[in-house]
Amino acid sequence: MMYLQMPVVGGLEAAQRIRAMETAACRVPIIVVTVKAWESDRDT
Repeated sequence: MMYLQMPVVGGLEAAQRIRAMETAACRVPIIVVTVKAWESDRDT
């Protein structure tokens, strides 16, 4: 689980870094948590 608005490296960037290190045989499940509830924020 990771929060979207973490300090230093945001959740989106952290997820991208994790995905870049994965192989086809090893995928890491990522669950994102945020308090942003506006419709426009969900598209990010």
